[in-house]
Amino acid sequence: MLIAPLSLTRFAMIWLSLAAVFMPQVVNSHILNMTEITVVPGDQAPGVIRITIDLGQSLMTPEDYWAASTEPDKEKRKDIVRIIVGQLNNGIRVFGDGKELAKAFANLELRAFSLEAIKNPLTPQMAVLEFTFQAGFVSATATGALTEVAKNTVKDIAIEIADDLELPWPCLVRIERPLAKLPASRLLTEDKRQTGAVALQDGAESEAGTDWLTRATLQFQSWVGPITWLSLGFQHIVPNGLDHIAFVMGLYFLSLPLVKLLWQISVFTLAHSITLLLATFNVIPAPANIVEPLIALSIVYVAMDNLFAKRLRRMRVSVVFGFGLIHGLGFASSLSALSVFDDAGGLRLHDLLLFNVGVELGQLSVILGLLVLLGWARNASFYKERIADPFSMGIAGVGLYWFVKRVFS
Repeated sequence: MLIAPLSLTRFAMIWLSLAAVFMPQVVNSHILNMTEITVVPGDQAPGVIRITIDLGQSLMTPEDYWAASTEPDKEKRKDIVRIIVGQLNNGIRVFGDGKELAKAFANLELRAFSLEAIKNPLTPQMAVLEFTFQAGFVSATATGALTEVAKNTVKDIAIEIADDLELPWPCLVRIERPLAKLPASRLLTEDKRQTGAVALQDGAESEAGTDWLTRATLQFQSWVGPITWLSLGFQHIVPNGLDHIAFVMGLYFLSLPLVKLLWQISVFTLAHSITLLLATFNVIPAPANIVEPLIALSIVYVAMDNLFAKRLRRMRVSVVFGFGLIHGLGFASSLSALSVFDDAGGLRLHDLLLFNVGVELGQLSVILGLLVLLGWARNASFYKERIADPFSMGIAGVGLYWFVKRVFS
């Protein structure tokens, strides 16, 4: 039975919707790596300004940021980023009661899991820089030097970002207030670089003066983490996982009812989920020089099997399960370049599961795409001879090319 036009339309809508949701340029709407500035006014002690920024995607190249973050000598690390520290110190200005407050560099923390993670906009590696300031005013002397003239008299704080300082936008500013349970939040953009004065004595329990855009951004920020890991898993199949796409296509072109096709996909999914989890926990190794050629051979096998098999044999299901175990090691190898561990080194299991769900959505999108393009002919008499077999031979040829390349390169 041919797929009805209405069904084709539904398949197309589902497939395009999945692609739109999980493609990086859509998900990465500059929320993941937006700059955050937290101001904690001091009383007797100096106040603190904490700047969390994706330096590898803004003021530094990924390579320079990786070099700085992996430098074991703390003083040399500071030397590498000295210019950046100066740019941020001069470009992010703090005002108390309308007058600029002097700042002093205090601390630097460069977070980086890998160079690949730094380069990927979906896995921002954030640096944290801290500056201290006295709650005293700053005024210019005759020589132009900045001089503190009063202490602990500030009643309001404002942040201003210089026009020539380019940050990952937007920039979320949080200003702590002694009498309030929540900070006052302001969202700055490239066109809006000033917070305006925030009264420190405001005791309201809500985020006083926080506009709807800032509230919406804060809400979306809480959603974007899970979406990110779904997206990373999806992208690992579409568009980046050409070998995994080829394998799924190989499964598709064995002329079977959809139920049996989904049975193969389910077995493959179960298998690669097992090894993805085990390899991420370092229970089993995932050597790329062995795994990648085997993935290429798995593509050759399923494609060639399509040419001779007339039905879904039990042996094929077992082989697909075995190949799924190998593909799971491939997923783990790619995932190892990204961070699914928290700051204490613990595995964020929910991120790993979301990544795996994204992989499944990517596989299903490939199947849906093939159904949209070729589903009308699945039960036609010419399907195997004119469509399935030629495609399978092409897939086998590509798999063989990948195998040779991966073994001898």
